[in-house]
Amino acid sequence: MIRVSQLMETCIRAGQRAGNRIKSIHSSGNLNCVEKGDGQDKITGRPMKDLQTEADRQSESIIFSTILKQFPGIKIVGEEETSGFNMDDDRSEVLGSPNGSLAVSSPTGGLPSDMGEIEEAHVKIFVDPLDGTSEFVRGRLHCVSVIIGIAYKGKAFAGVIYRPFPSAEYPDECMYGVVGFGAFIDQQKIDPTVIKRNEPRRLTTTLSKSNRVIERVFELLQPCVNAKDGGAGWKSWLVINGQVDCYQYPRPGTKRWDILAADAIVTALGGVCTDACGRRIEYDIREDYTNVWGVLLCRDKEWHFSKVVPACHRALTEAANDPEYNQWPHGLAIPPIEISSL
Repeated sequence: MIRVSQLMETCIRAGQRAGNRIKSIHSSGNLNCVEKGDGQDKITGRPMKDLQTEADRQSESIIFSTILKQFPGIKIVGEEETSGFNMDDDRSEVLGSPNGSLAVSSPTGGLPSDMGEIEEAHVKIFVDPLDGTSEFVRGRLHCVSVIIGIAYKGKAFAGVIYRPFPSAEYPDECMYGVVGFGAFIDQQKIDPTVIKRNEPRRLTTTLSKSNRVIERVFELLQPCVNAKDGGAGWKSWLVINGQVDCYQYPRPGTKRWDILAADAIVTALGGVCTDACGRRIEYDIREDYTNVWGVLLCRDKEWHFSKVVPACHRALTEAANDPEYNQWPHGLAIPPIEISSL
């Protein structure tokens, strides 16, 4: 058995350490970029880059080492699949934070010190050590985040999203939460009340991988504001923080490590994360971690299932059944809508 409070504090500190290393590598200018994929979007056929930098690799190594030193038997899946988790240079990692200590046992605004225990054998941690690598390389640093998601018995349970580059415009640094215990930004509890906008709903999605289905969802949900941005972690942050109403990405492209932390945090606030057909995402150990039918993330659960899921399902069905459209999901059988989670 492991204490939830100890696990959360370890993951927050892992995010801090990784974030400090990311900042250090960025400052050095030696990003050491490589192309991981084949340079082509498999859905649209358009050229794309799937970059990995030295910061991705070292960040993942730091996260694995920090967690495994405390919980050597825990199962962790990382995007970069690094090995040789060497923390001999621990002393170079600054554990402090510009906003002060983030110890989850803090009695003022933090998670409670006693959140019980869970069975280690049923815990899976999914890590995106540097989400928004393309944004990192281009200098759009506000989109960059370290994502650590915790699943318990295959369900979203807890998460940490750490931003290495807070700014005057976007000053917040660390978001975290546990299902059943609430969510926090820099130790300040997030109000779980759903924000009801008088203005059109704001939806965010990818800047770089759009296709017909994504654009059709915006059309079907009019009037709405199309607030595209970079980084899955940053777009999730905007939803959780109430700056946008929905992160919609009804196509393959994201992985479990992109969304698990946000799934847990938004669920802790009473919101919901599903695929484009309204089905909850399962987090287990497998060979392929692709979110095949995409991701929908909303704070407003009723609106999610009554409006967003039907719009995404209709957009998928139209594209699949259009004989003149030859990209994904052309010819595929679209899973039926599932709203049992409502």
